[in-house]
Amino acid sequence: MRRLSATPPAKRPAAAEADVLALTPSGVQILRAGVLCEPHVVVRVLGVFRYMADPALRRVLPEHVARHLDRDVFDLLVTDGHMKLKCMLSPARNALVWRQRVAAQSILRVRAFDIVHDGALDADTAPRAFCVLRDLDVLSPEERPPRARRRVSLGGRPRSSVAPPTAEDDARLAFHSRVHAREHCALPLAGGRLYYLSLLSDDCPLDWEPASASGLAHCSVSARYVEPWAEWSRRRQFCVDVFREGERVLHSLRDAVRWASAAPRGRGRGRAPAPRLTGVVRYKSKLTHLGDPAVASAFPFMFHVVLSDREQAIEVAFFGSMAARYVLVVEEGDVVQLEGYDAALDADQSRRLFVLPHLSDGRLWHVPEKYWKLLEMTRILPARASNDASPTADDLAEHSEPGALGLWVQPTVVTVRALEAWRTRRQRTRREERSFFDVVGVVTFAGRVERRRAATVSAFRWIKLVDRSVEAEAVVRVDVSTQPPAAVAALKAGDVVLLTRLRWSSGEGLDASVATTSAFSRVLLNDDLAPFAGVAECALARSWAETLLVQHRVAYAAENESRLEGPVVSALEPTAPLPSSVAALVSGLRADPLRLRDIARAADAVEALECKWLVVRGSLRDLQRRPVGLSSDAVVVVVGDPAANVERSFRARPHALFRSSPVPPSLRDATASEALPFLKLLAPSILERLAAETDASTGGSALSADAIARHLQTRSREDYGFAVSASRAASGALTLTVHAIVPLE
Repeated sequence: MRRLSATPPAKRPAAAEADVLALTPSGVQILRAGVLCEPHVVVRVLGVFRYMADPALRRVLPEHVARHLDRDVFDLLVTDGHMKLKCMLSPARNALVWRQRVAAQSILRVRAFDIVHDGALDADTAPRAFCVLRDLDVLSPEERPPRARRRVSLGGRPRSSVAPPTAEDDARLAFHSRVHAREHCALPLAGGRLYYLSLLSDDCPLDWEPASASGLAHCSVSARYVEPWAEWSRRRQFCVDVFREGERVLHSLRDAVRWASAAPRGRGRGRAPAPRLTGVVRYKSKLTHLGDPAVASAFPFMFHVVLSDREQAIEVAFFGSMAARYVLVVEEGDVVQLEGYDAALDADQSRRLFVLPHLSDGRLWHVPEKYWKLLEMTRILPARASNDASPTADDLAEHSEPGALGLWVQPTVVTVRALEAWRTRRQRTRREERSFFDVVGVVTFAGRVERRRAATVSAFRWIKLVDRSVEAEAVVRVDVSTQPPAAVAALKAGDVVLLTRLRWSSGEGLDASVATTSAFSRVLLNDDLAPFAGVAECALARSWAETLLVQHRVAYAAENESRLEGPVVSALEPTAPLPSSVAALVSGLRADPLRLRDIARAADAVEALECKWLVVRGSLRDLQRRPVGLSSDAVVVVVGDPAANVERSFRARPHALFRSSPVPPSLRDATASEALPFLKLLAPSILERLAAETDASTGGSALSADAIARHLQTRSREDYGFAVSASRAASGALTLTVHAIVPLE
């Protein structure tokens, strides 16, 4: 490994401001050659691609770069308007990506970079070199240069009248080098990994969303992955005959369990060949990324299915190349045959798992429908599911194990009304439920995709939906990792959605009141529900949605949020109640408790596309309504901190996902219409106390916002708890909103 460091000259006359604002005409050649003869190089970003560090990458990078390697590594596809080049972003600058400062179409001013030579990964060809961007600035919108098309006169400035380049223009730009696949394909620049990851989830490879890899060459499988096994196949292979050649015997899953128990462990001369299995795919898990920065693994993906026949159910796991071959092919309800598998015990040595290891000779075939009746007559498969009435919440609550209900993957649809009764019973009995359930309905609210940064990258999205019971809205947290991010991002208000294999959240307080997706969940929208037309709830949901949408309109907000607005939805309340005390807020919302003076520090830690709950302890100074437009006002809460002699104003509104406290009728009648929005922010105990005081003091006059504030200040000398959500948009703008005011105890 050799390294060439490029830094600007020590002394150089100051350049004109106009020179700073233009893309460097030969910027790609400078970055590739490693000789920085200008104070900086200005380039435009076409794409940002993430992958995981591994031991091979640590060996390649120079020590001053490698010491910043933690987990994530980013490749940037940049252009100077003439050519494009893949560069590596120094791991010390990863925060620029997570805070959305470096993104597609960002303009970078590169001040220093390294050229790293690596021939270890391409032993049969010439040594390969790549650029590591070490010191750079992101230009603000006011500083950005005019973006010119590729055809620019040499030495001339792009005129402001030239139209900005389109995605097609960027795709036609030539790569500086196409000698190595890693320089122009969807492959990391360095290291041993053979895939890029989504920016929102570790479990979603970029290959699932071809549009996300725009700008990179879509090559043959062998060029993209070096080894041909890693193709994400979408082609089903059907068996010619359900009998193995030379046999006229159909084996049940029980035969496979006996084979695994009796035969010697591992492959060897003393082990009989595994019987060919036939069964129905009962459950299919999400694709899981098993990568570790300290472990060298080119393709660490896996998924598993639960395969069942008339009497038995087993779990089959697919690793590495087998996951790539079958994850997009196998679906729940498929009748399949399996051979070439092996058997192993799980980590606890308590459960037997059937596996198709990476690079194994295992095979999976789909069974044509013409053989299904034969398999039913030979009692290998159960009879297909009938279109009976869907089970109730009581039916599901009696079974704690998935798999206790019927076979052939019929949705176990629970109505929103039954879901609310089930949730109430769970809170009363504190019973831990492990059964799965499905919900079908119309999406009334789809929140933005929110990213969580932890040991792994994951993202989620809050949605609300309603069905024909139209009494309340169910709240569901949809994790991006259960589906390709594009499928979750496509959710919008007005869609008919079937969410399968949901489960109750395992948390406490508020978290235990919502349903969440599981490793087996699927998100089916609109026309994707066609295969379930025989299920009464699914068929009725689609026809009822047409009636509902006639009375409503879809309103869109920033960050891809959308909601239904109309008479039916406005009368509904979500099923999840808002916590009513500071202790409940902290535990239920997993919030950080802090004083008002510390809120700026906590808000600075919020990254782009992230939402963090804060419980701010302070005194209520004022309630106000301020005009924000021609037809609307903002509800404002002024919070003070007597100990630090500071105060701050927050916009306030009830959270879209949680039920606001019921206002006593006497208090509602005594309150002026412009002050009613403030009552929705108060906890039940505060409302009851306010109602009692209002009956004795108002004397028939309408209660204003100022009067409500005075009542709360007079009655309570101690502080309140304010539930604040801190969220940062993709643009970097920070929003702090108060959603509830609760007593300290």
